[in-house]
Amino acid sequence: MFLPDATWEDVKAQLGQTDLLVYPLGALETYGVALPLGTESYVVEHIARAVGEHVGALVMPTLPLAWSMGNLGFPGAAAISPAAIRHCLVDSCTCLADVGVRRVFYVNGHGPNMFAIEEAIRALAKRGVKGAQIDFWRFAARQARDVLRDPEGGAGHGSELAASLLLAIRPELVRTERFQVGTAYDTLQSRFPDVQMHLLTSERGALGHFGDPSPASAAKGQEIIRRIVGRIAEFLAAWG
Repeated sequence: MFLPDATWEDVKAQLGQTDLLVYPLGALETYGVALPLGTESYVVEHIARAVGEHVGALVMPTLPLAWSMGNLGFPGAAAISPAAIRHCLVDSCTCLADVGVRRVFYVNGHGPNMFAIEEAIRALAKRGVKGAQIDFWRFAARQARDVLRDPEGGAGHGSELAASLLLAIRPELVRTERFQVGTAYDTLQSRFPDVQMHLLTSERGALGHFGDPSPASAAKGQEIIRRIVGRIAEFLAAWG
């Protein structure tokens, strides 16, 4: 049940059936020249709503800003601090805990948010609310390994994976005529993923994406979404 579309009576009735809230977190940041700034927000909200429908959970609207300082420098990108994210999550989830939510599953569309989400989970645990999260793009890449043409480079920022997901859910926003190879995925950072260099996206390339989105397709995106939703549903059933 997507909360913005529901009445309070709808929510009250649903809370008689579930104590689970699905909370998507997106971003407003560069995704190259073919994908929109809201790519992460569009994708995680679609996933969250699909999961909510599948398991009967409540679904929050997407938090559309992230701790995405590394992607600033491209017009239109905006970020908020980890403290702002933490406070937003704790405050909003506390309101819902007061009426019966006891589990919150965060679909985190931007990796650097993870520490703020963890802090929120630990704070809410003191109020009797359990929490869990996924780092969405790493989670999605695992489900997509045999779908992508290039399992490594295809999961790069703004590459085949992201383009396929957006083609499946918001094709009108994908500028396929602008598909081009971005910064090569075979960089020092990609060859040593266990070493954090904290480079700005603008330092890694002028286009704001990595790899080649041109192998993307809506069919690939639909299959990846099916796998992601199924895998999350498996976890939630075990978690309950």
